[in-house]
Amino acid sequence: MTQSMVGAVRATLVVMAVVLLLPLVVAAQPTRLLPFEKAGRWGYKTPDGKVAIEPHFSVARDFSPEGIAAVVDEEGWAYIDRSGRIVIRPYIFDNGPDYFAEGLARFTAGGKFGFFDQRGQVVIPPRFGFAKPFSEGLSAVCDGCREIAEGEHRRMQGGTWGYINRSGGQVIPLQFEEAESFNKGQARVKLKGYWKYIDRKGTVMPEAPIGVARMESDGTIVLQLRAEGPGGIVGDALMRYPVGHPQYREILQHLGGLEKGQSKPVPPWPEESTEASKRSADVDVELGNKQVLADTFRNLVRYALLKTRRDVVKLGVEPASFSVEAIDESLAAGANAGLFKEHRAPSLKALLAKAREPSLTFHFYWKAPPARQKLEAAFALSYEPDGNLKVLLLWLGLPERVPISPRVGVVGGFKPLEEAVEELLRVRDHGRLAPYPPPR
Repeated sequence: MTQSMVGAVRATLVVMAVVLLLPLVVAAQPTRLLPFEKAGRWGYKTPDGKVAIEPHFSVARDFSPEGIAAVVDEEGWAYIDRSGRIVIRPYIFDNGPDYFAEGLARFTAGGKFGFFDQRGQVVIPPRFGFAKPFSEGLSAVCDGCREIAEGEHRRMQGGTWGYINRSGGQVIPLQFEEAESFNKGQARVKLKGYWKYIDRKGTVMPEAPIGVARMESDGTIVLQLRAEGPGGIVGDALMRYPVGHPQYREILQHLGGLEKGQSKPVPPWPEESTEASKRSADVDVELGNKQVLADTFRNLVRYALLKTRRDVVKLGVEPASFSVEAIDESLAAGANAGLFKEHRAPSLKALLAKAREPSLTFHFYWKAPPARQKLEAAFALSYEPDGNLKVLLLWLGLPERVPISPRVGVVGGFKPLEEAVEELLRVRDHGRLAPYPPPR
C-alpha cells in the first residue's frame, strides 16, 4: 500500500469516527431551560414549552453554562440546579448575589465567609470574618473584624487581615489592620497605623519619592509634592522654604543636602511624629480631599445637566475643568470670602471645619470651552449624624441661574428638580474624604 493510500485510509477513518461520535456529543448537551413568568411568579421551561421547574420564584435568571441559575425565593437569593434544587445561597452584595471574581463568589454560613465556584460547589469552606473578592489570585480576608454601618452603606472594622489563594491557603499571614485587593502585583495595607504597599509575598515595598526638591539661586528650597492613592496621583502642592524659615535646616537635612540649581527626589518623611512628617501627612490629606471634592462636584453637576437636558460637553464638565486647581481658585473667590474671616488664608481644611455650622454654601467655579467662560455651581456642605459629609447641589450658573434643589425655589420660571442632587462622602482617619465605592 502506498503512502498516499495510507493517508486516504486514515482520513476516511477520522471522518467515520466524527460521524459516529457526533450523535453522542449532541446527546450529551443538556436541554436549554428558559425563564418564564406566570401569575407574577417565575419558573423554567424547555424551548418546546414543557415546564421543567414550576414557577414559584419572584426572580429567575438564566442558567449558566455550568448548570446553575440565580433565583429569589421566600428566603432570598439562591442558586438552583436544573432540577430546581437549591445548591447554595450566596453572599448578598449590591442588592444581588455576589459577583464571580476569577471564577469564585462568596457565601456565608454561621457568620463566616467562604467561596464557591460557578457550579455551586464549595471550594473554600466558610471560616473567615470577612473576605474580599479575588484579585490576581489572592483574596484579602480578616479574623475578628466586624461590620459597622455608615449611612446606607456598611464596612468592616477591626480584626487582623491577610491573604489567601484560590485553594484557601493562607499565603500572607493575618497581620494587618486593614487590607485592600491586589492590583498590578501590589496591595495597599495598614500596618502599625500606617498605609504601605506590599508585594505578592507580603513584603513591604520601598516607598516611592513623594515629590521633587530644588534650590533656587537665593537658597530657597522649593518642594513639588504629590499625594497618591490606590488609583494613582490625586493632587500636587508647591511649598517654598526661604533661608531662615523655621523648618529650613530640618528639610535640608532630610534631603541629604541640596546645592543651588540642584534638583533631587524627596523621600518620604520618617513615620516618627516629627513636624515634617505631620506636615507631609496634612498635605497628603488636603490634596486628596480636594480631588475627591472636585470629582464629587463634577458628578453632581453632570447629573443635574443631564436631568435638565443640557450639553455636558459644551459646558466643560470634564476632569480637566473640575480639578484641584479649580478648588483652589474657588476657595480664593470673593463669593467665598465670608467663610474664612477667622482664618489667615482660605483652605479646604477650614471649609470642612466650617461645614459643621448650619447653612454653609460654597461657590465652585469652572471654565467651559471654547471661550473658557467661567461657570458657577453652589453647593451646601453639611455633616450627617454618623459623621459623614453630605454635598448637595443648590443651583447652577450657566450663565443663567438654574435652581436644582427645592431649597432654592423657582428662579426665572425654572422649577427645581423634584429629587435632591446630592452625594455622601465618607470621613475616614485624619479627616480623609472618600467616596463610597460604586456598585461592582
